[in-house]
Amino acid sequence: MCGQMKDQNGWRIGTNDELHVTYREPNIVGNESKKTRWAGHLVRISDDRTVQKVLLGKPDGSRKAGRPK
Repeated sequence: MCGQMKDQNGWRIGTNDELHVTYREPNIVGNESKKTRWAGHLVRISDDRTVQKVLLGKPDGSRKAGRPK
């Protein structure tokens, strides 16, 4: 969405296609996001790396039982 645009009927929400025509930039809808590419990278790295350990969510150690002081 490119925000509010004024036309003959008043204000309305513009479309991505109108933004593309106005600024002659490629349409970004449907492109792979940075988060998706980062997740693919995490899957491929070795198991002994810290980032991979955080991703798997298996921390070393345990918490103390009971209510904290």
